[in-house]
Formats: sequence, C-alpha cells, structure tokens
Amino acid sequence: MTAISGFSSPEEKEQYVHSLFSRIAGCYDTMNKIMSFNLDTAWRKAAAVKTGVLPGDAVLDCCCGTGALTSQLLSLVGEKGRVVGIDFCKEMLSRARENCPGAHYVEGNVLDMPFPDNSFDASVMGFALRNVRDPIKAFKEMARVVKPGGKVVILDLSRPSLPVFKQLFRLYVNHIIPFLGARKSGFTDPYKYLAHSIFLLPPPGEILDSMAQASLKDTNMQEMTGGAVVLFWGTAT
Repeated sequence: MTAISGFSSPEEKEQYVHSLFSRIAGCYDTMNKIMSFNLDTAWRKAAAVKTGVLPGDAVLDCCCGTGALTSQLLSLVGEKGRVVGIDFCKEMLSRARENCPGAHYVEGNVLDMPFPDNSFDASVMGFALRNVRDPIKAFKEMARVVKPGGKVVILDLSRPSLPVFKQLFRLYVNHIIPFLGARKSGFTDPYKYLAHSIFLLPPPGEILDSMAQASLKDTNMQEMTGGAVVLFWGTAT
C-alpha cells in the first residue's frame, strides 16, 4: 500500500495535515454535515456498531477529531464502559472535550500510541486513514492495543465505481466541495486536499491487504452510499 503522493516526504504530509485540521477545527462538524448531506452520522454509527463493543467495554477512537464517533461509541459502552479518543491536533481535541465530555482524551500520534498491549476491546478510526503517513503501521498499532479477538474498524471515503455516479462524485468532490468550503469556512485548500486524498487512496482491496499485513484476520469490507464510503474491519490476534 503506497502513501498518498503530493508531498516531498511522509513527514511533510503529516505536518500539513496537522496544520489543516488546526485551522478548520471550529467548522469541521458543520462542514461534514453539509458535505455529506447529513449522512455522516449514520456512517459513524455503522462503524461504532461494527466494533461489537458492549456495555462495560473499553474502546479506542483513533484520530478522534471533534469526537463525533467518540460519542457514538460512548452510547454503546455506557456509564460502566470506557472510551478513549486520541488525536495529534489539540484544537480538534478541544472540540471533542466540549462535544463528548464523557470520554477520556489523549494528545498523541496513532503511529506510536501510549497504551499497553491488549488495553481495549476494540479500536476504530473514522475518516482519517487518508491522512495517516504510514497506514500499515497505524493498523499494527490499532491491533496491538486491542485484546485478541477484538475488532479493528476503519471508516473512510472512497471512489465509487458505479457508472454515472462515479462521474458525479468526482465533480462534486473536485469542484463543489471546495466551493462550499470556501463559502462556509473561509478556507479553500483544505477541501482541495480532501479531493486529492480521496483519489490517491488505494482501492479497497489493497486496504484489506494492508490490514492483513498488519496481522489482522478475517478482514472484510462493506460499501455504503454507492461506494462513496467504505467500512473495513478485521480481528486482532
């Protein structure tokens, strides 16, 4: 699985992504709802349910952002459970603490997480794989901190393959989303990056192969919304 191109090094990409999310943290949730036609909540709910966590379980939300998926996880594990969100952007974490105060948050990098092995019953990452500079290492870390038999779940945008829809999707992502981003947030380049990252992300089959390389077993996937979004999962060993 190759890294997303367009940067002179993986480290440069990571620095750019950090700067990008620091700038748009305040409008991130609003823009997600606008861009997804308010479908993002249902997508995240599907990811949360796929973790298989039950009341009282412990679950890790990797690259948790503003806590939208964290909140879904908290509703599943309940008051006796534990939800931890990790993100390397303090501005996003600040929003997460406001949006979902019932979870615990850690500022850190998903490629080198400060948690012991087998700390959680499941781990999940929502809409962040495109931004990670080393996806296989991220999968390995997500698997490392999960107890054997627990789920590792990835949710992200993808490229639809359906005729006509794929052309409309490309038009929407390449032109309409940057326009909306500029109008609603005052920033254009973050939403141009969004299109760039989607179309350079490897196809779903390669992502499943990378999850297997990270020693996850029983890997599988589910396309949603005509393939514009894909849910991946595997089992920690």
